[in-house]
Amino acid sequence: MSLDEYISDPRFLQEYCISEDLSQLSMDPKSVPHSRQIRLGLFHPLGKPDIFKSCCRYEGRHPPYPGMVFTVRDRQEILNLQPLAKIWRQELCKVPPFSRVIFDLTLPPNCRDRGIEWYSFGRPKSWHGIDTTEAFNLVRTIALTTRMRVKGDVSFQIIHDQTDLKAMKEIEQHVSALNRATSTEMPEGEDVSMD
Repeated sequence: MSLDEYISDPRFLQEYCISEDLSQLSMDPKSVPHSRQIRLGLFHPLGKPDIFKSCCRYEGRHPPYPGMVFTVRDRQEILNLQPLAKIWRQELCKVPPFSRVIFDLTLPPNCRDRGIEWYSFGRPKSWHGIDTTEAFNLVRTIALTTRMRVKGDVSFQIIHDQTDLKAMKEIEQHVSALNRATSTEMPEGEDVSMD
């Protein structure tokens, strides 16, 4: 699979897997077994109004930082990525597991047009922030689900834009810990929680 090709909509996973499987049928049976890999555009579904709306509802959850207030007037809100994680996880469980997953954390242009950006203090009013903790929880959910299903060697990688290098470095460190894990549990002695 080319790095230029990726799945930006969870609903296309089954179609992608079917076409991959069909392409393997024409290969020489003596060839090396095919290793399944995929690149997931994790935030691209936020461009769809229904998914975006589901991530804007916090339904009684507290803001991720003490003292942070969500106000209707300012329209400053940290997106709740749990609905997005659920969609990805459900669709990934319908297809055979992948031995390599590349998490593409770039924000699509239509997200920026909607005011969706990486969260940081001091942003202008009327925006929706993606918090580093929420983003890592999305990655971790998919990574751990994949690791449990593969029951063998699996690797993960992050691809990102250059907008918030500090946040991306933080996520990359935690994904490295997930790569070193040899079971469905977190590596002993390593704290992969986000601050």
